[in-house]
Amino acid sequence: MPEQKLVVPACPRRSHGHLWRFDREHSTRDCQAEVCRTCGLVRLTSYRTGQVVRYEGSGAHDGA
Repeated sequence: MPEQKLVVPACPRRSHGHLWRFDREHSTRDCQAEVCRTCGLVRLTSYRTGQVVRYEGSGAHDGA
C-alpha cells in the first residue's frame, strides 16, 4: 500500500512576495517552523515528509 501524504492548501501569502525565515522558537522535534517577515504567519514543515503540516499565527485565516 503506498504511503498517503498529507495535503495542505498553499498559503495565500506565498504568492504576494512574503519572505520566510527559520524560527527556532516555534520549531519542534517533528517540524521546522518558518515565520513570514512581512505578516508574522508561521508555517510548520514536517522533517519526515518535507510537506507543510499547518499554518499558525495572526495571518493564518486571512484570504481564506
